[in-house]
Amino acid sequence: MKEVFAGEAIDVYIRWMTDLNSSIIRYYHLLEQERLVIADADAMKQIMVTNGKNYVKPTFLFGLFIRVAGYGLVSLNGKEHLTQRKLCTGAFKIAVIKNMLPSFQRHTEELIDTWRKQIEKGDNVLRVHHDLHNVTLDIICECGFGYTTEALCNPEQSETKSFSVMINSFRPSFFRFIVPSIALNLPTEENKSFKENMRRCDELIHDIITNKKQEIKKQEGNMEERCTNLLTMLLFARDVDTHDGLTDKQIRDHVMTFMLAGHDTTSSGMCWFLLTVAQNPEIQTKLRQEVTSLLPSKGQPITFEDVEKMTYLNCVVKETLRLYPSAPMTFREAVNDDNINGHFIPKGTLINIQVGALHRNPKYWKEPEKFIPERFLDDSSIYPYSYLPFIAGSRMCIGYKFALLEMKVLLASLIREFKFELLPNVTYTKKQMTTMKPNPLLELRASIVDY
Repeated sequence: MKEVFAGEAIDVYIRWMTDLNSSIIRYYHLLEQERLVIADADAMKQIMVTNGKNYVKPTFLFGLFIRVAGYGLVSLNGKEHLTQRKLCTGAFKIAVIKNMLPSFQRHTEELIDTWRKQIEKGDNVLRVHHDLHNVTLDIICECGFGYTTEALCNPEQSETKSFSVMINSFRPSFFRFIVPSIALNLPTEENKSFKENMRRCDELIHDIITNKKQEIKKQEGNMEERCTNLLTMLLFARDVDTHDGLTDKQIRDHVMTFMLAGHDTTSSGMCWFLLTVAQNPEIQTKLRQEVTSLLPSKGQPITFEDVEKMTYLNCVVKETLRLYPSAPMTFREAVNDDNINGHFIPKGTLINIQVGALHRNPKYWKEPEKFIPERFLDDSSIYPYSYLPFIAGSRMCIGYKFALLEMKVLLASLIREFKFELLPNVTYTKKQMTTMKPNPLLELRASIVDY
């Protein structure tokens, strides 16, 4: 059991898979609790799709998340999850996400200007993790509920600090995750600060919802064609049968869930992307040639069609998420007895869904430890359910199209503007926090590209 908490993220499960020559492994967790590790594509299909109703999220995963984000899609199970997901689906249509492209581009240009000025002053070591964390916070607040945080340019602004504290509350603390009702009520200065910032966030979001309701009363026409934030679409959402909408509390919880689930995963994914292209300069050069030829001139709007043409960028993003999925594992609990690939699964079995190990399983991937973007040039060659960075089925990440488009706009623009190189004598490992991050926090040397 000690192995699970020692070493790099996902490595122990890959070692078990290799040593035991199996993609389905039983092991004993704390207090001799039996668990199942799964890194098998066919088993993933059964758990997530074929018999998905039999596998629910275990309640221990919800405690801390509910204290912060409430009952959004991440925290719901069963019929309520399906009902709420249907109501939220319209907010994540590609037609709506396309309207957010100007926000992606504007904040990307702010980051480019920030890094250019820093380099021109003679400081070419960029705090990549820090700045990507802030720029993605700016994007997700604006696209989530139309609020400007200025985290990149003004990180000390009070509302920005409140949102940052709230997001950063998900540190890897066993005590916080297992017994949040106790851990978050201890009389510590950290908890006092956390509660005060939560109060301020809730007040702010309540005011934003109230104001947005008044604003949309004056609007007519198809909101899908011009909506630029999730909140507005949620306010318009209606159940097909009952025509009921979402309550203010439900809207608040969905917006908070979108922020918490979408912010850290995206910024971590972009850190891994920039680290891997810095480690592979030939890939970086090839990628720069593509994005430079397809991106519009600086100052001109980037379109969805521009991004869709970037086939090599798509491959590099996919390969990054294969090797470094932001959420390399999740859990499910069996509601009833089942049988998976000949393995009897008793009711109540806790299953560790190992996406990270699945993505490096040699059963499905040739040279799985190597960074080879070209493997995604032909998606038909990928074994079904062997690639699940956003999982699958009814619990597939509802915001995955938003995340991918945001990543591609930022990364294409950054690669065109800068050449990224590793710092000497710095070795990065995989650290499992709320998401899997490079450890230490990513810094890279950069130079301005003349294109």
